[in-house]
Amino acid sequence: MNIEDLGYFAFLVIILFIAIPISRARKKKKKERSRQRYYSTYNPQAAHRDYNAQAGRSQFYSAPAYQAGQQPNQQHIQRTMTPRSTFDMENILKDLRLTNAPVIQRAMNGFQVETAEDHRYTLFSEIKVIEQQNNFLKIYGTLRKIIPSSLEMRRRSSMVVQSPNEIQIPQLDNFYSISSEHQDLWFEILHDHGLIHRIENLKDHLEFLYINEDHMEAIVDKDFAVRPVLDLTVSLHSSLRGIAGDSSSYQVEELRCYNCDDPFDPLEEECDKCGAQRPRCMICYLDLKPSDKQEVVKHPCCQIYSHKEHILVWLKKNKKCPNCHTDLSHWAKKLML
Repeated sequence: MNIEDLGYFAFLVIILFIAIPISRARKKKKKERSRQRYYSTYNPQAAHRDYNAQAGRSQFYSAPAYQAGQQPNQQHIQRTMTPRSTFDMENILKDLRLTNAPVIQRAMNGFQVETAEDHRYTLFSEIKVIEQQNNFLKIYGTLRKIIPSSLEMRRRSSMVVQSPNEIQIPQLDNFYSISSEHQDLWFEILHDHGLIHRIENLKDHLEFLYINEDHMEAIVDKDFAVRPVLDLTVSLHSSLRGIAGDSSSYQVEELRCYNCDDPFDPLEEECDKCGAQRPRCMICYLDLKPSDKQEVVKHPCCQIYSHKEHILVWLKKNKKCPNCHTDLSHWAKKLML
């Protein structure tokens, strides 16, 4: 072996000594990143349910991170076993004085209560409060008495489309868009200083309020805002009854499934008969009544509904479906014809 070959051999040895540790370090980092991605996307609530189910232990240990025969991280198990809620549901029940209600159905993310007829919230037969994933509380209420005129109040910063039936209330215009098909009626009601004061007190916490017939929905960001929203609904109902009385001049239209025409319960999100989703406009998020069908289109990608005017405004700014993010450029051209 000459000097040149010896030098070449020494060079290869040096390269191997450098390359092998680098390769091992890269594999170790890649494996660690993979574990981090798994933990960041792992659903704690799902793990919590699996772990506590009859066959939960085997399901929990069969997760991808443990298939290589590794022992699960005890700290991770403890974290998934104790999901935290942003809101105190028991405190909300106490605030509403509903801890002794006839029927209370509790869940991890909320509760549903049947109210007694002699309760302060006798207007509601049922009240449902659910925590959403975006740190908001959604409030549902089934009313014992029908409100013969709808009212929508939406925070201006969250609006996508301007409502064509907006009611101008100067004291509230900076915070909310308030709209109804019966603008004159609600204009008279909402000029009451007491009601304006109630709404102003909620301006930092109320995102959305919708009242129609025997149903109300609201979205708030604090648990202490639940009671004022229910109080506001009671006051609005009382004022409406005082002005409109029991007049039948306002036609009450029942919400029905767009797929099978079965009636929708006010608190249902899926049709009992065919399983179809509640008919709502994906843009303005209002319920779609049978009389709206002429103005409604179904998205070809995910079969949801929108008001035609609303989705056209959306597609002028964003060519993707607001629900599944499929490109709808071609469909948009057809809608414009």
